[in-house]
Amino acid sequence: MDYLGMKRIESTDTRKPLASLRENSVPTSPYRRLDISAGDSTSFINKRIANIKGDLAKMISTFECPQKSSFSIVKIQRLVSMNLTTPLDVIVEPDGDGVIANAVDFPVYGSGDDVIDALEMLKRDIESLYHDLMEDDNLASEWLQVKQFLKERIIAPDEKRQV
Repeated sequence: MDYLGMKRIESTDTRKPLASLRENSVPTSPYRRLDISAGDSTSFINKRIANIKGDLAKMISTFECPQKSSFSIVKIQRLVSMNLTTPLDVIVEPDGDGVIANAVDFPVYGSGDDVIDALEMLKRDIESLYHDLMEDDNLASEWLQVKQFLKERIIAPDEKRQV
């Protein structure tokens, strides 16, 4: 048996397609087995690699730093350890060699080498601000408004909300 759980058939004729070498084998995988001849396997693999490269390029372009003097607006769906009732809007813009992510609704930002780092830093800072604001009601009116905003948007881990 080989590593795929198929019985190996020895053949002296190297011109036979790969599928014919495994004609009596039964795959152990629950997925459908593709019978591809040796000649077709190279083009199949090359097409699959091209598709994967295209998908990867699309994903990477989503997280690339915006061009100089431009910005993007993204939505944060959840924080590091807390859920949100509705997404938070964030402006992401380049800053020298890095990126800054600014919350739109209150004065908090995160920075990092790339978009992902900046967003993660922002999420941690929002959670930290939330905990600090929940400890005290003796705050300036601006911070009381931020506190109320965060109270409406953040579902703390120990808090259960009715939907």
